[in-house]
Amino acid sequence: MLTLFKPWRTGLDLKCTENTWDNALKKFIFSDRQNSIMANMNIQYEFLDARDDFHAQMKKGETGMPSWMEDNSTLWNNLEQTIAEDCLDMVDTGDVIPDIYISTVMGKSQLRMQAKMFSIRRTLTDAGWIICNTTLLPSDLQI
Repeated sequence: MLTLFKPWRTGLDLKCTENTWDNALKKFIFSDRQNSIMANMNIQYEFLDARDDFHAQMKKGETGMPSWMEDNSTLWNNLEQTIAEDCLDMVDTGDVIPDIYISTVMGKSQLRMQAKMFSIRRTLTDAGWIICNTTLLPSDLQI
């Protein structure tokens, strides 16, 4: 913990030669934030251990999937319904299941990105680094 949280350039900055590591650790005053980080450092590994234990139990046949993950569970059906209802780019075609509609209208961010790409392409073409096929560019961006 000292090597992570105490500023140091050499080992002597962490502890003097007469001192033990245990005493150096006890003498250093950690901030509240540092204590919070140390208290939660092991959480990721606890989750990984739990996952590995669960997979080992499944391989042995000691346990199965939780009931909420079964195919006939209403959770998945409700989730799929919610996703379908939340999809804003859908075209209603009457009785047919709606298809996803991909808009050809570009937003501000996409237009800025495209303008930057054309600017770079123009610079590279002017420098002779690439040969630009102007028939592929929109009419308002012809070189």
